[in-house]
Amino acid sequence: MDHQPEWGRKLSKCCLIPQRIILAFMCFWAIVICYATRVCLSHVVTVIVVKQNVTDKDTVCPREDTNDDSHDKDAVYEWSSNVVGLLLGVFFGTYVLLHIPGGLLSDKYGGKWVLFISMVVGAISVMLSPISITMVDKDELPWALVVMRTFLGASQGPLYPAVSSILSSWVPAKERGKLAAVTLGAGAFGSILSNSLSGVLLDKFDWPYTFYCFGMLNLIWCIPFGFMCFNYPATHPYLSEKEYNYLKGEMDTLERKIKPMPPWCAIFKSPAVWVMIIAQVGHDWGLFVILIDLPLYFSNVIGIPIMKNGFYSALPFLALWISTIICGFLADIIIKKEWLKINTQRIVFTVISSWAPGLLMVAASYAKCNIWLTVLLFTICLATMGPYYSGLKLTPLDLSPNYAGTLTAITNGIGSITGYLAPQAVGIIAKDSTLAQWRIVFWLSFGILFVTAIPFIFWGTGEKQDFDSVGDAKKEDKPKEEKPKTG
Repeated sequence: MDHQPEWGRKLSKCCLIPQRIILAFMCFWAIVICYATRVCLSHVVTVIVVKQNVTDKDTVCPREDTNDDSHDKDAVYEWSSNVVGLLLGVFFGTYVLLHIPGGLLSDKYGGKWVLFISMVVGAISVMLSPISITMVDKDELPWALVVMRTFLGASQGPLYPAVSSILSSWVPAKERGKLAAVTLGAGAFGSILSNSLSGVLLDKFDWPYTFYCFGMLNLIWCIPFGFMCFNYPATHPYLSEKEYNYLKGEMDTLERKIKPMPPWCAIFKSPAVWVMIIAQVGHDWGLFVILIDLPLYFSNVIGIPIMKNGFYSALPFLALWISTIICGFLADIIIKKEWLKINTQRIVFTVISSWAPGLLMVAASYAKCNIWLTVLLFTICLATMGPYYSGLKLTPLDLSPNYAGTLTAITNGIGSITGYLAPQAVGIIAKDSTLAQWRIVFWLSFGILFVTAIPFIFWGTGEKQDFDSVGDAKKEDKPKEEKPKTG
């Protein structure tokens, strides 16, 4: 602990909460806020876009009479379902492109400032969205909003790679099930926040305030993160001696490793990597169909009004968040008590989180206009997706702790392409927003979820891969008792 300044030693004695918990907490809220900012547009379009006049009771449900026409004046933008699909999906174009650069920078220099800069850019993009909507005519393509969505996507591209890189430097393997899984599963809580808060904001205030609120949350988060979080235990100025010694006994190193470039050929020759990518694509398709388009389905097809739409859209993600926490602790218990090997546990959790949600979203489409049954089935649907975060989502950290950020960038980046494709497919298939058209959307999602999980059953693994040892190549040349540097 010689690297710590005197004030750091004194402050460390006052810190009752372990610093890895604080770091995980801040990463959790980074993901929460990012999900909230990306999803809020799905609610705003239900208010500002003119609804299609479909009156056939066999194709859409009767709209609930709330005696509230206060938001009718806001529905002035004549955007087609294809335009809405473009606006919701264009985010993922730049989101995908920035994954690998974000992963490389995070693995080489640490994820703190990569994540910090991403959050600042995201805040600016969200808060400029209202003016980008109003600056064009009501029947024209909102090109300025398309630009803002591409900037928002670029800002969030490094999110998961940076968080994964940070966690791989702070979280021991035996704590990954609960701590890393809960943190990486924060997107579910972000969807809860966005769906519920968007409903309230849109009901009580003018629609631009929805963007302003989430943009301010971004900026507020940056303040404590910038001062309280650090890339590596060895550079933390007020880490307690107890936690330092614990991490030193559990992890290979507590400082930044000098890593060579990722062994790209070895990575892409690994069957474990490819089946992880394929399963990720399937999971992301199913998740994004619900994450991005569920508010539209509830509003345009089921006929749920604004306030209730936010609440009902949040319930499935509340179930997902609770399930993620429970499954994270369950995974640690299963592995610790050796009820299942880590490979089997990862496979079982991945398959459950793929096949069960697919079946349940199809079942929800046959509930027709029964609001409570529809919401219940979608809630159970996402609850069964919870095992994903202690199954497939942890495999990049399992396969290669040295290149966790890069592997996360590859899998999450390729999987996120579906974030663009899924809204486009919904816009094409459900162009009239009828029950029958949406049923096709959910059947397609079930097929994708089912098929993409099959390869993971045969070749999925939670064991460290040979290419990870490349990251330790230069470590062998270093003296064993090198003192950590101040950072």
